[in-house]
Amino acid sequence: MSRAIRVAAMIGVVILLLGACSSKKKSSSATSKTTAAPATTAAPAATTTTAAAGTPKQTMTVTPSTGLKNGQVVHVVGKGFTPGATRGVLECADKGNATGAGDCDLGGIKTAAAAADGTVTIDLPVKKGPFGSNNVVCSAAQKCLLSMSDLTATPKELATENISFA
Repeated sequence: MSRAIRVAAMIGVVILLLGACSSKKKSSSATSKTTAAPATTAAPAATTTTAAAGTPKQTMTVTPSTGLKNGQVVHVVGKGFTPGATRGVLECADKGNATGAGDCDLGGIKTAAAAADGTVTIDLPVKKGPFGSNNVVCSAAQKCLLSMSDLTATPKELATENISFA
């Protein structure tokens, strides 16, 4: 495979994974919305959101996740993913919904297929920085995270975990 094709493929994967970068832990859990019957007083109706029974939720652990050194390899284990499907892990600055491509280590993406039990295992070298076109440096002031998701523009399976450097 030529270098240009590999780079183009990597960029495509990166674009798809960027939707996964967020400061909030997410899952693909389906939700159902229930609204209470209107009260006989002027009080507003109550609304609750609950997860549907039996819906899988993705989780992720990073070992170690604190006191990291630049270039250290961490062990990432995701659970609850679709068996056999390829998932990717990416390091980004934790800027919540404002995280963009320039806030991620696009060259550091690692992928692996989920095992029959839905477990994805990836060893990933992490960077304190600078990385990304925004020259992100992970610090107490600039939190960073790892994100694991399916390789689509709008991931249906997603897990994140914060990391911190010494």
